[in-house]
Amino acid sequence: MERLKVLFKYFSKYPFHIVVNSNASLIINNINYVKQLENKIEFHINFSSLNKKTHEKIINKKLFEEEFNSLNLLKETKHIIKLNIICLKSINENELIDINKFAIRNGFFQDI
Repeated sequence: MERLKVLFKYFSKYPFHIVVNSNASLIINNINYVKQLENKIEFHINFSSLNKKTHEKIINKKLFEEEFNSLNLLKETKHIIKLNIICLKSINENELIDINKFAIRNGFFQDI
């Protein structure tokens, strides 16, 4: 995250549209810094499931709580949050509608 902080600081001086693609697992530890950023950042969060076991099966890591908590913290900021939903047949396809509803309910989208 330190390298990312350096980039944020540098690019915040200029009129760039910054997009960060992440699984959000480290944001929870840096949320105070993210809140202080002057320019609005667009976060594209890779998200695979609302179910902890399914999520861990897809990404092969135990980061569900960190990612989910980071999403909740991010929605309290001025930044734009979009979910990149990882769709896998026979693994999470049955919950895609629920993930979509979750995204809408939490404002993780932007009108086009």
